[in-house]
Amino acid sequence: MIHLLLSDVEMPGMTGIELAIQLNQQRPDIKILMMSGLATGMPVLNNGWQFLPRPFMADMLRDRIRDFLSEHPATKEQLPDA
Repeated sequence: MIHLLLSDVEMPGMTGIELAIQLNQQRPDIKILMMSGLATGMPVLNNGWQFLPRPFMADMLRDRIRDFLSEHPATKEQLPDA
């Protein structure tokens, strides 16, 4: 199961936003984290998506992903036995 898409806003062939929209239609529960070094500011993102401006340090990326995924509701496999 895919829990998170990490994509740059600008990619060859299609934008990261287009990729995220397509994947989000197939997997509505997926978390979307977009990144970019664009100087024009943060792009407008869909509700629930997050944005990480570049450049960033590896620990910043790790912490952002960990925090974002911790917001993911527990699935039946993740719930502790009662």
